[in-house]
Amino acid sequence: MAVTYNGFIPEAENRIRNALKGIINSGFVPGNGVIVGRRGEKAFELYEGKANADRGTDVGPDTIFRMYSMTKILTVASVMQLWDSGIIRLNDKLSDFISEFEDVKVAEHTGPGQYMIRNPEREIRVYDLLTMTSGIPYDSTGPTGEGISYIVERWKNDRKCGDDWDTLKVAREIAKVPLLFDPGKYFQYGLSHDILGAVIEVVTGKNLYEYMKENLFEPLGMKDACFEINDRNRLRIAEEYGIEGKPRTGIDSEIIDCMKYEDPKFYSGGAGLLGTADDYFRFARMLANNGMVDGIRVLSRKAIEMMRTPQLNTRQLTTYNSYSEDPNNIYRGYNYGFGVRVCTKPGISAVANSLGEYGWAGALGTWVFIDPQEELFAVYVHQKTPVEHEEYVPQIIGAIYSSLE
Repeated sequence: MAVTYNGFIPEAENRIRNALKGIINSGFVPGNGVIVGRRGEKAFELYEGKANADRGTDVGPDTIFRMYSMTKILTVASVMQLWDSGIIRLNDKLSDFISEFEDVKVAEHTGPGQYMIRNPEREIRVYDLLTMTSGIPYDSTGPTGEGISYIVERWKNDRKCGDDWDTLKVAREIAKVPLLFDPGKYFQYGLSHDILGAVIEVVTGKNLYEYMKENLFEPLGMKDACFEINDRNRLRIAEEYGIEGKPRTGIDSEIIDCMKYEDPKFYSGGAGLLGTADDYFRFARMLANNGMVDGIRVLSRKAIEMMRTPQLNTRQLTTYNSYSEDPNNIYRGYNYGFGVRVCTKPGISAVANSLGEYGWAGALGTWVFIDPQEELFAVYVHQKTPVEHEEYVPQIIGAIYSSLE
């Protein structure tokens, strides 16, 4: 399916479709898709290959994908809606919402296999969660990793006994795990946005799914976006593929893989979203339009400007993805904003970009970018782990950029 739109060269659709086919023909995935927007409108919607090779199901507009970490941008947008309303301030202490975090500790690494458990220099604030500088990881080593493993085992055991954990319970348990460092000291990708999901629940009195449904999914027309697998969507979900094209489950992170989609009580603000490519494209279009879609304001222009403003200082950048000087590093030349990578040095990444381009990615191969300078935005989808973004992102993003007039 394609919608003709100006701003692209005549060969654009074929060039982008050939990039999709090239990724499939390489054996990387059996099927994929991309939706490209320009100047606020949809330009191309293209799908190739199979969503489920065994069943022979084609990838198409109705295919539902696990978005994993692309959930994070929606969680950040939800927090910024509450900032717009004056309900949340960026310098609010996390313990103001979840009291258990008032007593959080730090596991300071003092030598090989040695750690000192101490009080942090200051408390975690909402800003630290937005910028992934809270010190809360996914999986780790030392006392922090041991604490997370202990939580996972207790969660699994409680679930077997019919006592599954909800979003707030998970956050309260995470508060018992020592941080990797003092809040604000370094960047650490992890559970910060899952904790933000719990904050949203506390201040709104709704679970995260209910809040997003009312304030993002319904206003934007994201009709299939959800946090659960059920009888209505089960057969539409794309298969997850692993090494040598074999179906598999999970991404080898013990705490993320502990999350479930069937009748969930925990709604992961960092990884729980399911939806079609078009669902996510509608959200991306809102960001590209500075918060306005079809006359409806979903988010303030200033909130989006803050999200896409580089936030990491020199010390924090040493632990961010862009620190590697490997020319194959697709995050080279990037900083981090609120839930998104932000291009600060265009032209040095393995991916085509512009100054200020921003977006994020998911652990099964989903990718979103918004380029304000070119008025360009796109969502790419497939489902494969290990994710290996560098193996396909440069091809598809390069095809899109090279198709501009």
